[in-house]
Amino acid sequence: MVLLAVVTLAGCGVKSQTRRPADGPTFEPVSGPVCFLTTQLPPTVKATLIGQLVGSKRGYGRTTSILEATADEARKSGANVVADVVTGHRAGFLAYAEPVAYGNSYRLAEGETIDCEKLGGTLR
Repeated sequence: MVLLAVVTLAGCGVKSQTRRPADGPTFEPVSGPVCFLTTQLPPTVKATLIGQLVGSKRGYGRTTSILEATADEARKSGANVVADVVTGHRAGFLAYAEPVAYGNSYRLAEGETIDCEKLGGTLR
């Protein structure tokens, strides 16, 4: 019984990854906050697309923990902005509704800055 509980709960962690194109750019990790936008990055902003950022949790929960994990993954991939962010829940194996988050991660061009809050985003 205890072994079953341990095996079942072992998969309940938050997971995130960056899905990069095979020929996509690579960047050094960054530190500091990442801007999360539910909209597209404005066309006037110079940035390089790194890839699609995906986060999920096996089990029940809120999307807040997913966003924190995806912010960590964004920093590891060198991104300082994640645009087109969508959060929600999907049907899962162990849970009726697992929290998920998706978005496109970008690295701002050298010297480029944005006002995340003015664009309606949040810093994480």
